[in-house]
Amino acid sequence: MTLFNSNPILFLMNIPQYVADLHANSQAALELIRHYTPAQLAAKNAGECSVAELLEHICISDRRTLDFLTSQSGSVAEVSELHGDEKLRRVVVEYKGGPKITAIELQELTGAVTDVPGFRELFLRQRLQLQQALEGGHIALTNHTYPHLYLGAMTVTDWLRYLLHHTNRHLGDIRDVVLTVKTWDPAREAELTAARQQAEKNRDNSTAPNGQ
Repeated sequence: MTLFNSNPILFLMNIPQYVADLHANSQAALELIRHYTPAQLAAKNAGECSVAELLEHICISDRRTLDFLTSQSGSVAEVSELHGDEKLRRVVVEYKGGPKITAIELQELTGAVTDVPGFRELFLRQRLQLQQALEGGHIALTNHTYPHLYLGAMTVTDWLRYLLHHTNRHLGDIRDVVLTVKTWDPAREAELTAARQQAEKNRDNSTAPNGQ
């Protein structure tokens, strides 16, 4: 008896819901970086990566995932998910050990991302290709597996979930860069400081007796 099912397993992942999650994930990334200047994207501490490098890495990972999943040529597992959504979230998003980008991943970077408009165009074009491949049946939710450098074999569903968690992981890394890079734009820092001071003033006023 065949234990695996290589046909689409639609009940495991609702494609319209995944597309909605993909869109929300994309918008979160674009909202985070929308005001960043090219200088801010390039700024980094010694031995660390820049926001631009993190953004390019996200695009490279998205591209690799799309290429894997449209090939439908991997080995076939006996189950539809080898990792599952919760495990992937814990391993990819919550685990903070190791560098933001590994040495192998750094070697893949070409400097393709230099400004927000350029990233937006590449990022959204690839995300749209993924959406169209899912909705058009070019990616089927089968048990085919494709290797991840560190996590090992992952099924189609694993890879789709991983793509969202991977982006969220590096959005957190971008926030860390913004907080720690000492060459971050002073004008932006002044703006953030003024906003914090205003928020504190508003809070103090709202808690003062009789509005005093």
